[in-house]
Parts: sequence; C-alpha cells; structure tokens
Amino acid sequence: MTAGRAASPVRVRAARADEGEAVAALINALNTDGRASPAVPMTAEMARRDLLGPSPWCTLLVAELDGALVGYVTGQRIYDTAHASGGLLLGDLYVVPKARRRGVGRALLARLAAEARQGGGRFVWWGVEPGDDAALSLCLRLGAQIEPILGALVADYPFDRLAEEARG
Repeated sequence: MTAGRAASPVRVRAARADEGEAVAALINALNTDGRASPAVPMTAEMARRDLLGPSPWCTLLVAELDGALVGYVTGQRIYDTAHASGGLLLGDLYVVPKARRRGVGRALLARLAAEARQGGGRFVWWGVEPGDDAALSLCLRLGAQIEPILGALVADYPFDRLAEEARG
C-alpha cells in the first residue's frame, strides 16, 4: 500500500486589494461557465473599485488551495422580516473545476455563515438556477430549506426608468 499525498487544506479569507486581476478572472469564469460572455465582463479595475476598495458593495471571500486562488463567494447584508433577523444574501459562489469536490465550496459557505453570525445575522440565503444539480445537491447536503421562488431583476433601461419615477 502506498501512502498518498495528504490533501492540502482549503484556506478561506477576505480578498485583498492587490488581487483585482485574480478576482476578475474568477468572476468571469463563473459568468461564462457554459454560457456566452457576460454583457459586462469584469475587469481588475472594476473588481478593485466595487469589491476590494474602501467601500465594497459586498463581502468577498476567496479560497486558496495549494497556494492558488480557486474560488470565491460574495454576500450582501439583508434583513428578513419573516424571521425578524438579518443575514447575508449569497450573490456568487464559484470554484474552479479542478478544485471541485475538495471541500472548497463548503469551506466558502461555512466562512460566509461565520461572517453573517459575527455581524449578528442568523442565516445565509441564496438561489439556485434551475438545472444546476450540483448546486442543489450541495444545498441538500448542508440541510438547506428549499423554497420555491421566482426571482425578478430590474436592470438597464427599465431600472433607469424606474429610478427616474422617484424624481417626481
């Protein structure tokens, strides 16, 4: 019997400002995974400005495995009146294909849950795209409650038109 190399532990941490290029690459990998290019590809500058700067739009955690960034998760603060508590809304969860099934996704979710709890939150909520069996399987393994919901997004011209209504 030969001894195999021990698996390297996953390290999850906050993304750093100097990781704009790597973060942008991970985001673009998620947004093109089996699809055409996103309408607005992420650039390193956008990542630094919106996610890694002094006023980030969300919590951004990255996972390292064998010294390389192999995944990320984002979370935004929300409040759920039905549960009378706050938590985090998971925006993105991505793990590069070569690092999947090594505990990276679970480690990212665990750290996001810890971040929510540290901020006084009591949940992490996320959606799963129809047909994403791997994501649904992970949800079920975690003991997540599956809630039927239909999402809506107002963006681009409809968003601008709606925002203009507030001006009177």
